[in-house]
Amino acid sequence: YERRPAAPSAAAAASPSAAPRSPDAPAAGPSAPRGGHVLALFSPKGGSGCTTVAANLAVGLAQRGYNTLLVDGNFQFGTVSVMLNLKISTTVLDLVERLEELDADLVGSVAVTHSSGLKVLLAPRRPEMAELISADHVQRLLSQLRTMYDIVVLDTSSCLNEITVALLDQADRVLMLVEQSLPSLKTARDFLDLAHGLKYDPDKLMLTVNRHVPKHRIGVKEISNILKRPVVITVPLDFEAATQAADGGHPLVAGKTRRRPIAQALMQAAGTVASEMGLAPGQAVPVAEEKGSLLDRLFGA
Repeated sequence: YERRPAAPSAAAAASPSAAPRSPDAPAAGPSAPRGGHVLALFSPKGGSGCTTVAANLAVGLAQRGYNTLLVDGNFQFGTVSVMLNLKISTTVLDLVERLEELDADLVGSVAVTHSSGLKVLLAPRRPEMAELISADHVQRLLSQLRTMYDIVVLDTSSCLNEITVALLDQADRVLMLVEQSLPSLKTARDFLDLAHGLKYDPDKLMLTVNRHVPKHRIGVKEISNILKRPVVITVPLDFEAATQAADGGHPLVAGKTRRRPIAQALMQAAGTVASEMGLAPGQAVPVAEEKGSLLDRLFGA
């Protein structure tokens, strides 16, 4: 990949102890930018659970009182709308087409609101529409979005194309998901080599073991040794709860699964992310129970 100049990070000038902003607070104008944070979730191996972790981290951060935006950065085949049972009425493409007039009111009219208070920018309705979004669009969009929220969470595709690299470039931190398997570790090591070539600071990448099994022959210590960096977050394996949540269109950290160990680990991960990124403690917000059928939303049943 040819390295392109990145936009200056607004977070670099932000005060780490800045208190979370109210979701209804007006955004500052261009002359007084706010220093929000951008967190990307990425795994070089497909099917590693990035969307599940991204959606639940974002809801967890919103529950902690942070003004949080989740962006479905898998522009071709994003599934955040399914994970959170959200109707696709507007998408990120509605902002890309109006970048010159981007402001808090426009973003607020396009972002969909989840019952947790989380704001969500959904992927385009059809896969071919992803072709209308360029790396330059991504850079310009995120440089503005980060000034409007305490934290912007990016769900990304495992396909390391120009768009994905642009998303990762804009992130202050990247949660890199790995599993306890040799193929996962091989692709992770390949990506770490690439990240070095892209001149990413080593601290930018936060190693996360997803679907963790305690007595697996490839333990957390072995993963840390192989990849030569500490494991910051572990999320336990619970296919039953994850499938139940996905099929029900509700996050693991809410609803009937919220007391499961996987949900507790994801809420703890949200706290770890907030601490690592210098976010001050927020005021907890209760999550309302989801209503309505996911099948109705998807198929109009």
